[in-house]
Amino acid sequence: MHLFIGFLLLFLMQLPVLGDIYWSDSENSHNVNIWGHWLALIGLTMLTFWALWSIYRKHHPADLHIITWRQLALALGTAVLSVLAQMLISTIFAGGASTEDQNYEIINLIHSRLGLITLISANIISPVLEELFFRGIVQGFFNRYVNIWIAVIITNICFAFAHGYSGVNTVGIFITGCLFSAIYLKTKNLGTSMFAHSATNWLVTLINLLLLK
Repeated sequence: MHLFIGFLLLFLMQLPVLGDIYWSDSENSHNVNIWGHWLALIGLTMLTFWALWSIYRKHHPADLHIITWRQLALALGTAVLSVLAQMLISTIFAGGASTEDQNYEIINLIHSRLGLITLISANIISPVLEELFFRGIVQGFFNRYVNIWIAVIITNICFAFAHGYSGVNTVGIFITGCLFSAIYLKTKNLGTSMFAHSATNWLVTLINLLLLK
């Protein structure tokens, strides 16, 4: 039952992405129902956040609040470390063709009429929802049955494979997830890991915009 609920929530978490993809072959970078995409993004985000938040707050009523300046600095440092770790792994093992294709697809969307929607979805909405689900709900669930660090490992294996990458890219995402878990455990504030996750995605986006022209 728990496994079924987990997969259901994982599926639900993907719904806001429908706001920043083309809905049919007739849509392209110049011809798109922009207001329909905005409504889809906002509506699906509210639905998904409500579902995840309703589950999360039952077990962690005081673990999400405004971050302090110290936590902000820690989150930014975690974001930089996360990006450097992913770049180092990609450089050493020279992998990631599928990731590069996905990055090109995202960059093309950013340069289209869906650009602002894509930026908000990938760099703000997704980090918030993913932290609620993985670091909040999933990690908290496993920690009921196993040691916290085993829970962290299991959670971030799920986190890595949920991103659909393969090979060394999966390792990079796993390490990134562990960093987000560590900052959450250190600060006991899910808002800190949300900010770190968002900052990481923004850094990756900026790097891709500079490199993948």
